[in-house]
Order: sequence, then C-alpha cells, then structure tokens
Amino acid sequence: KLRVFGLADQNQVMTSDDPLNLSNHKDYWEHSKWLDQWKPVEVMRDNTQGTTILRGHYEDEEAFYAKDSSGNYLTLLRGAALEADFGRTYVGMMTASRFGLWDEYQTLDNIPGAIRVKHMVTPQWMLGSLYTYRIGLIDREPDSFNQVLSFDTKYFTNETDYMYAQAAGSLHEVDRLSEVQIAGEDIRRDYEGYAYKTGFVMNTNTSWFGESKVHGDFAWMDAKFKPELSKYTSTRDDELWGTQITFAEIPPDLEPYKIGTGLDRGRYVGRLSIESNNLSQGWTNEFDMRHVRRTDSNSFIEHVMRNEFTVNLASGLTGKVFGRSHILPKTQSDVEPFLSSFIFTEDEDPALFGVVQLTNSDIDPGLDPSQNTWGLGLQYEVNNQWTVESSWSHTNEVHDFPRGLQNGLALNSPYPDPEFPSVLLDRTIPFLYGQHVYGLPPYDYYSIVKERLIYQPADKLQFIFHAAQNSNRLWGPIDENFNHQGISVDYQINDRWSMFFDYTHSRQVNVDRLINTNYQEFNIVDHHNIYGILKYKINPSSVLTMEYGVFGDNLYNNEGSLALPASQYAVTTFSLPTLDTEHLFRIRLEGEF
Repeated sequence: KLRVFGLADQNQVMTSDDPLNLSNHKDYWEHSKWLDQWKPVEVMRDNTQGTTILRGHYEDEEAFYAKDSSGNYLTLLRGAALEADFGRTYVGMMTASRFGLWDEYQTLDNIPGAIRVKHMVTPQWMLGSLYTYRIGLIDREPDSFNQVLSFDTKYFTNETDYMYAQAAGSLHEVDRLSEVQIAGEDIRRDYEGYAYKTGFVMNTNTSWFGESKVHGDFAWMDAKFKPELSKYTSTRDDELWGTQITFAEIPPDLEPYKIGTGLDRGRYVGRLSIESNNLSQGWTNEFDMRHVRRTDSNSFIEHVMRNEFTVNLASGLTGKVFGRSHILPKTQSDVEPFLSSFIFTEDEDPALFGVVQLTNSDIDPGLDPSQNTWGLGLQYEVNNQWTVESSWSHTNEVHDFPRGLQNGLALNSPYPDPEFPSVLLDRTIPFLYGQHVYGLPPYDYYSIVKERLIYQPADKLQFIFHAAQNSNRLWGPIDENFNHQGISVDYQINDRWSMFFDYTHSRQVNVDRLINTNYQEFNIVDHHNIYGILKYKINPSSVLTMEYGVFGDNLYNNEGSLALPASQYAVTTFSLPTLDTEHLFRIRLEGEF
C-alpha cells in the first residue's frame, strides 16, 4: 500500500512497534518530533569570553506553539509511506519533511525517514529491524546526519506470554558544513550512543489473585544516544492524573501513558508491573515499581512505587485504596530536586547532557525531597440515574503549577566541551525563584477531599456537581483538585446536535500579587467561570461549533461526551485555563473537504 501526501498532519507519522519505539515515541499531548526544524550552528564572539558556539540542533519551538483553538498542531508534513505484508514478512517505510506556516512549499530544512522490517522465523519467533535517519539541510546541502539502527526479537511461549529484546545504536553528525575553527580545533562533531531493552510478559490465573498480567523489563539508554525521531522526556514521569485517585474511566488509548517509564537518555531502568483481576471476589489491583539510575555514574535518580486497589463492597458500592511513593536522592545545595520534565527539558547538545541543572537557591543540602500519597475513595451508584462519589487524599506532592512559572534563564554561561576544552558551548541555565512560599524539602503534607454528584435523567442528558477542598491553597486550576464548586450539563440532543455547559466558582491565591508584594500579601480571591459549547454535525465528516468562554484544554479530542477535553494534566475531568469567564465567542467549521 502506497500513500503519497502533499500535506498531512502528524497523525500520518510512522509509529514503530519496536520495544524502544524509536520512531514517533512521545506523550499523548505532544507534537511529533518529525515536526521539528533544523537550526544550524551559531557562532558568538565575545571580547572577554572568546568564541562560543551553539551547535546545530533540531528545535521544536515553532511546532509546539503553532496550534489552532482546538489544539491541533499547524505544522504539517509532505512525503510518502509504503507498507507491504508478505505473510511472514512485513516491510514499512516512510519519509516526510515538515512544512511550517512560514515556509515556502519547495523549501526543505530537514528530511526524516524510517524503515521497519519484521519476519516471523517460526509461528512463535519474530526477528525485526528498524532503521531511522534524519538529514539536516542548509540550502539543500546536508549539515547533519542522524542514523539509528536497531535489531529486535520477540518469542512467544504461548498465545499470551512472550519475551522480547532490542539493541540499538545511533550516529549523530552535526555542523558538517561549518568551516569555523577555535584554537585550531574543528567544531564538527560525531556522537555515538547505544540503547538496549529486554523484558517479558506473563499471564497467570490463580484462585487468590485471579487473572494477573506480569510485565518486567530492563532498559538502558546512553546519554549520547540520539534517536532524532522520538523523545522520551515527557513519558519518563507519571502523569499528574495518574498520581491521584479517581473513579472516572480513563480512555483506553491514554491508559498506557498514566504511569511513567523512567527511561530517557542517560538513564537505565528496571521496572515491574502487575495487573490482577479477581472477578469472583470482586476486586482489581494495579501495582507498578521502577528503579532509575544514571548510566554514566550509576548515581541514584528515583525509585517509584504505585498501587491502586479497587473492590466491590456491596451492590452498587465501590471502594478504592491508592498509594504512591516517590523516593528521591538527598538534596544538593541550590539544585531543584524535582520538577516535571514538561516545563524543563534536558539540553539538546549531547556534550551538555546532564551538565545543566535547574537552579533553586532556596534548597539546602542533605534534605529528603521524597513525595508520598495515600488515598481512599467511595462510589455509590444509587440507581441508574444517581451516582455519588467522594475521595480523600493525603500527600506532600509538589507539582508544576503555578510554582514552575516563577522561572528565568541565566544567559551567557559558556561551558567547555568535555572532549575539546578549547571549544566553549553556549548554554542557558534555568532557575526558579521564590519557591519558599510553595514549600521546601522535606515537603509538608496536605489533604484533598473531592465530591461528585451525577444525575442522569436520560441516556443522553447528564448533570454533574463537582467540588474539591484542598488544604494546599496554592494548587492551581490545572485539574479538578483545586478549591472549587461547580455544575456541568452534558446533553447529546440528537444525532446532529450536542451541547455542554459549565459554571465553576473557585477560590485562588492571587499569585501575581503575592510576588509583587515580596510574598507578604496572601490574598485569596473568588472567581467565576461560565462556559458553553454547541455543536452541529452537518455530515459524518463536518462539524459546526459555536463556543463561548474557555474551559479545559483541547490538546486531545475524545469521542463522545464534550465534558472531557483532555490536557497534559487532566484527562478525565477538567481544567480552567482562565479562572474568570473569558468573554470570547468563537464559531468554526471543521471537516474533510
């Protein structure tokens, strides 16, 4: 099957099925790395510091920010894909170049591609290989070559149990067209790195544990391993919505993202997960544990354990017990011990990997920044119309928002290339300020109580009262855990018309005022947000939408109910991008033309 596309979105990208996912591995809300653009080397001369360079690299700034109001990325692709299935042998390949909003169609700044081959040696044994490449261009001349070659295998011991392994190597060549020399040293560089992964999946069935699925794996990724068609930084940590207790059903295609893998460049990880389902006794259990260390120094990064137990207590009554422990190493002076990789990512230059740390001058050395969460929840389905939910959590977890917004960049901090000290590398050092107001290690515990009352008088009409009381008054409105009360109406009027309405009252600390008064005025302010959306399905492929206000964050569009627009932080409930009603009316037509 051959596909040629003059313009296509990132959904056309080839996602490889090898254990390391070396093509198009990303978080569910992220844009594909296939959309990145090549930025050539920059040379900066300074009379005091000498010559500093910023190596050529792939940049995602334009692809990340260029989105429409529904969260669809506006950077497109042009290229072709070919798939061929010969029974025991499968071959798939794709090449596609990005097309940005400000690009001319005939111009190219990089060409990525991938080739996947799989062969069933026997009905139980598969051998596979994946080759990816990316060529960075300057005026159609190759300035960078990135190549990754891997081999993988999978062996089934029965229909459900199997073992797998993969080995991969990368070669990353940059600044090939540069003629700059520093102290007689050529700045062109080649980097080699390697990655490995092996694991097993085993299914058991016992009278006590019921049906259980056990998955164990070990993965290693060098700091200089550069798979330029995949990124792992956002998937290494648990999603925020995966660290909280909830009764809402997580969409099946988002479930794999709930728990982080721990894997990224410069790390090795051992992980074990066990999912048990005892239908006869009416309970399920999800257990996950991972241990992460650095590949270069073997230093400890984190140890994470998570367990979620769900049980049928009586007819219509469901209980949950949740626990999570995130053990971190002792703090270093002036170094932030943990902030999610969503806001701050590692430097793209392999020579700087692990050198740049997030500075936080409020941190003292030798303290314990570990974070723990315990939670209990009850859900009672009174009848087919009424459902009551309540949960309690006790935690000392610190999250991104709003504390992550209090950041800056220290510029002009050149760093000698570890392999060629005469070459100074440009770097920016991110720092946080005013973090004492959000709490410092060892972090204090606080409690969150949530309630939901659901009334469904008809199959397509639902009223939801939602509320939360959070003793951490600085928790931002990124999910349903902030202090609020609200009511939502979700009505699928008929096959063509649907609507959703929400009113939320919240009480939030005025963070801007807090900062401007040097953290002296801790004012809590009432906010009111009204939002409504009406959709009309013209035909199966075209929808007319009328929308008032702002609610949620449509980075991921769920099918069905309009009440669940998923974001980076919330996939089953909601977030408030604006605390107060945004007097904005939008009308748009979406479809295939």
